[in-house]
Amino acid sequence: KRQVSPPSGYFYARKGGRKPPLPNLTRNASGIAKKGEKMNQQVVYQDISQIHPYENNPRNNEAAIEPVAQSIKRFGFRVPILIDGKGTIIAGHTRYEAAKRLGMDKVPCIRVDDLTDEQIRAYRIADNKVAEASSWNDDVLRAEMDALKALDVDLTDTGFSEAVSYTHLTL
Repeated sequence: KRQVSPPSGYFYARKGGRKPPLPNLTRNASGIAKKGEKMNQQVVYQDISQIHPYENNPRNNEAAIEPVAQSIKRFGFRVPILIDGKGTIIAGHTRYEAAKRLGMDKVPCIRVDDLTDEQIRAYRIADNKVAEASSWNDDVLRAEMDALKALDVDLTDTGFSEAVSYTHLTL
């Protein structure tokens, strides 16, 4: 099976490449979108030793660390870690642990400086919980997996194990 090659390095921004423009997002003092104000969403490459997990993180991430590490190796570090002004992780604990497992020195981060402490605490939970509201459309997923299989892509690159890919979706 063909494996997807990672981009050069673990980061999505290539050396000498153009930085994508900052999104024209706006907010008011409470973090709600408002016309005319720009929200700072700049990605910075932070030394991993300068960031740390939130001590009361309610998620059990251990089982996800290795799959996330493999995803970073194959596809690059595509989703930055959100941190507060003290380097405490807001969102991205699993990516942080995966980066440590991969021996990375720097990781892409977005410093969040426009939310109150209360909003940050609530966002930590919401960021994980709201994803649970979605589900798979098995027919569409099966078609996507069939297309990847036809391209000779290793289906484990998707995060599904071979057994699950073949039994659950009957590929």
